[in-house]
Amino acid sequence: MAHPGITRGLIGFVLGTIGGIVAIAVLRLLLGLGGLLGPTFDLLPGSGANLFFAGFGGLFGWLWGLGSFSKYSTEHNGMELALADTTPSPLEKLREVAATAGPNVVAMAKPLIQPLGFALGICVAVLVVIMGAGLVLNALGSPMIMVTTENPTASVVTPLGSINLGGFIINKTVFFVILAVVVLAILGGMAVLMALAVNGLSQQVEEVKKLPAGTPPPDSPLVRFTNWAFRLIEFFLKWQNDFLEGVKRSITR
Repeated sequence: MAHPGITRGLIGFVLGTIGGIVAIAVLRLLLGLGGLLGPTFDLLPGSGANLFFAGFGGLFGWLWGLGSFSKYSTEHNGMELALADTTPSPLEKLREVAATAGPNVVAMAKPLIQPLGFALGICVAVLVVIMGAGLVLNALGSPMIMVTTENPTASVVTPLGSINLGGFIINKTVFFVILAVVVLAILGGMAVLMALAVNGLSQQVEEVKKLPAGTPPPDSPLVRFTNWAFRLIEFFLKWQNDFLEGVKRSITR
């Protein structure tokens, strides 16, 4: 997989075909949720559109696998030059960074497992209590439980009833559980990203501390991104300062 060839081309073709079908399904789902495909729609279109997107994705994957997007693709004996090139690819660099930062990220994210699990347990407990109380009150015929639609299963305090997500029908209880898990997963993912950022910054700081005084820090994507971010912040602060100074002069006149 690291070098272009027929094997990587076949793998890229399969992955590209699947990716094309997934892309058209996601696109139609977003358009359907936005109401652009009518009240009901199919997640996948007709066979013609599926064939077009699958063929386009497969073609892209096949060309990638053969090395058509390589910098050596336009040179004579480009395949031999690509195989002889020992420069780490972006994927290999990312794999090396992940292997280096992995233990620190795990150590930083490990304390977050317990609070995230506790939050998920609270969500489940609230769900069980509300649904259980609703079922009991509904069974006792309490006037507190009122169904405001023609469908009795649409009561908001029972696990029955479904939600129509642009033609995709799902049980509302299952939808609530999925939504809670997705939200907690997003929180956990943000925590992991913050751990990666802190780990990368700490490594850069340790490297800079070992340099002699007055030596500029070594160039890296993280250093370039940090410099760009600070220049953007500095520009914004100066713009705000100039704006406020102009308002101040206008008022004092």
